[in-house]
Amino acid sequence: MPRIAAILIALALAAPPAIAAEKFDPQARAAAIAPFVNEETFAVIRVDLTRVDVDAIWAKIAEVLRVTEDHDVKQLAEEKKMVQPWLADMIKAGGRELFLVVGTSDPIFELMFAVVPLTEGADARAIAGLMYSGKADGPTSRPSGERGWRKGSSPLGEIVRMSGRVGNAVVGGAPAHLERLGALKPARRPELVKAFAAAGDTTAQLLLIPTADARKVVEEMMPTLPEKVGGGPVTAVTRGLMWAAVGVDLPPKMSARLVVQSEDAASAKALKGVIAHAYATIEKLPAVREFFPEVGKLTAMLTPTLQQDRLTLALGEKDLDTLISDVLVPTMRRARQQAKRRMSAQNVKVIVGAIHMYATAHNRRLPESLQVLVQAKMIDARMLTNPARPEMKVGYVYLRPPLPLDKLPEMGKLILVYEAHDTWKGEIIVGMADGHAEFVGDEGLFKELLAKSKAIKAKED
Repeated sequence: MPRIAAILIALALAAPPAIAAEKFDPQARAAAIAPFVNEETFAVIRVDLTRVDVDAIWAKIAEVLRVTEDHDVKQLAEEKKMVQPWLADMIKAGGRELFLVVGTSDPIFELMFAVVPLTEGADARAIAGLMYSGKADGPTSRPSGERGWRKGSSPLGEIVRMSGRVGNAVVGGAPAHLERLGALKPARRPELVKAFAAAGDTTAQLLLIPTADARKVVEEMMPTLPEKVGGGPVTAVTRGLMWAAVGVDLPPKMSARLVVQSEDAASAKALKGVIAHAYATIEKLPAVREFFPEVGKLTAMLTPTLQQDRLTLALGEKDLDTLISDVLVPTMRRARQQAKRRMSAQNVKVIVGAIHMYATAHNRRLPESLQVLVQAKMIDARMLTNPARPEMKVGYVYLRPPLPLDKLPEMGKLILVYEAHDTWKGEIIVGMADGHAEFVGDEGLFKELLAKSKAIKAKED
């Protein structure tokens, strides 16, 4: 199941120029989805398919990704080309808004289903085809005899495995969803109207609407909160969050707002305390501070304000720009760099393992060069390029000892392979003769190990 955020981004990327907005009516929004909501419904997401400026959104996403990885921009451009016609066709068929409904009674892989309310004159058959196969005239379910789901056929992904009309809407989900929803007895959920009103006249809304039964279960199973979030009764959360609403506007003018409705003023104050304690705990975690030094700035920006029996948070365009430039981009850059470092370490480990395999097959003699391993199809040629330093012609240096593998001294301290580098950048990944790879963060230690390894290699020269 694709992540909710990925779906919203995909829809945002593909939406056509904004159509004149209708009058904001929370009751109409709640009424449109009410026939598909019961006591098991935990969350509702709504996206207005007509209110997104694709050029502005693409420019903002490209701005973020351009400083981290160019190929992601190209990939998103391809996805945009694929999804945009789908959105245009969806709106042409009369699908102006999309709801995603999350329940608690279905299997984990069937928690979510999609709903497109039918406007006057809408083509239900075309919408159903678009939801499942990505084409207005395409199939609405898996053809007889065909197995699996056609990847990429619809932006709704694996959420929609079958689609069809249910009442005055087209529903997409697992076959069990359509069967169950056809006989569903909707439950009265008055918080829907209140939550839609709180989210405001925005492009997308996310509503969390936990049920009374869900709160009761949590209170019985975990009456006390963990010490890491301050301890105390769990009612600080179960009564502090009766429902929550998030409203988001997308570029060119971004904004986000959050409203958390509590049972009463005391419950709202207790929930704010839990949030503050959780933030403080997170900020002190060494791993978080190392990877995410701006965590304090983030928690400060995301700390809600107490307003009687509600917690509220509003982020304007300037706030979101700061969040993107000062928090999101640096974090993405570090995450990508760390991922590349892990890939490089894996390369070194595989290369050293291949050297051992070659030696086993050649009377303990080591290969003349790493290219020999490529020619023997023991490693992929791409493994010789360091993903963290792709600009370097030589990604890894191989120090071939003159002795057979089983005759080498101190194999755990003898370097066979290490990352090529022009300047010290804080650490080097090395592959040792005993087969393990490790990060060496002490330049002096690395030079010492390297000198000993080169000394052994020099006996051959």
